[in-house]
Amino acid sequence: MYPKLSVIVPVYNVEPYIRQCLNSIVNQTYKNLEIILIDDGSPDNCGTICNEYAAKDERIICIHKENQGVSAARNDGIKIATGDWTAFADPDDWYDEDYFENMVHSLPVEETEVFLAGGCYAESENESKQVRTFGKEQYDKNIHNRAFLLNKTLAPKYGMGGYPTISALGVPWNKLYKTDFLREHGIIFPLGLHPGEEVLFNVAIFRTASNITACDCIGYHYRTQVESSSLHRYNANWPRMSELFMRELFKLIDGKDLGISKEAIDARAFRLIICELNCYFFHPSNQMHYRDIVHEVNEMKAKPYFHEAIYSTNTLIKGKRLIVKFLLRFPFVWPIWAVFRVKRVFRSV
Repeated sequence: MYPKLSVIVPVYNVEPYIRQCLNSIVNQTYKNLEIILIDDGSPDNCGTICNEYAAKDERIICIHKENQGVSAARNDGIKIATGDWTAFADPDDWYDEDYFENMVHSLPVEETEVFLAGGCYAESENESKQVRTFGKEQYDKNIHNRAFLLNKTLAPKYGMGGYPTISALGVPWNKLYKTDFLREHGIIFPLGLHPGEEVLFNVAIFRTASNITACDCIGYHYRTQVESSSLHRYNANWPRMSELFMRELFKLIDGKDLGISKEAIDARAFRLIICELNCYFFHPSNQMHYRDIVHEVNEMKAKPYFHEAIYSTNTLIKGKRLIVKFLLRFPFVWPIWAVFRVKRVFRSV
C-alpha cells in the first residue's frame, strides 16, 4: 500500500546547494523513504554536512568513498537500496515537498517496472520551466511503445509534433525504477563515461522493461545554471567520451529489432558534435594552436557516425544547429569558430 522508496544522492563538490537538496528530501510529506547519500570523495564540506543530516534522521544512510565519479556512486547506491522503488536526485537540485506523495498516489494498480514523471528546469531559485515528458495526449497512446521511448531518449525532439520540444526522458531524476527490476537485469550506469551515462542507462531501461507507465507529476527542480555543469565547462576528454558513448550505444542496440530510427541516432551523434565544439575545441580554456584545432575538427568529422550525422538529411536537427551542420561540410573551420565565439559572447552579455 505504501511502498518504500530509496532515494540515491551522489554528492560531490556542491556545498552551496546540498542543504537545500537534503531539506527537500527529509521534509517530504511522504515519509516511507530510505535516503542514501554517497559522498564521492567530495573536497569541500559536503561529507560533514551529510554526516550532520544522518545523525538527525535515521532514514539516512551515508557512505564515504574515494572519488570514482557519479556513475560509480549511483551504482553503489543501487547495490544497497532496500526500497521497493529507486529514485535518483542530483545534489544541487531540489524537490517540492509533496513530490513523492504525488508519485506514489499516481502509481498504477497494474504491475510496472518504470514510472515516469515530468520535472522543472530551474534557471534560478524562483524561476523554473516545466518539462513534460510527453504532451498530455501522448501518455496513454505512446507510453508502451518501446521504439517511441528509445527514439525520444536519443533525440528529445523526436515525435513532438505540436508539443513542447523539451523532454526529460534521458535523465534519471524524474523517474521511479523498480529496484528488483534493476538488479534482475543488472542495469547500472556505465563507468568511465560522463556526460552521457544517464542516456545510456535509460536506453538500457527502455530496451529491457516490459511495462512502463507515466504520470503528469511536476515537482523536481533541475538546476541548470551551475558553473560546474558539464554543459558549460571545458572538457579535454570530450573526443574520447563521444567515441565511448557511440560505441556503448551501438553495443546496446546491436542486432535487436528495437525500432530505433537512423534519424534519432544521427541526431544524438550531432548533439555530441555540438558539445565537443562547445566544451572542447572552441572553449576559452582550450590552449591548442588554431591549426591543431583545425586538424582535430577534421579528424572528428571523419568518424563514421559523425560523418553520417553531418551529411544525412535530418528533420530533427533544426535552427542554429542546422547552420553549424551546413558549415561542417566544408574543410575550413573558422566560420564554425566564429559561430561559437559569437554565441559565447552574447551568452555572457
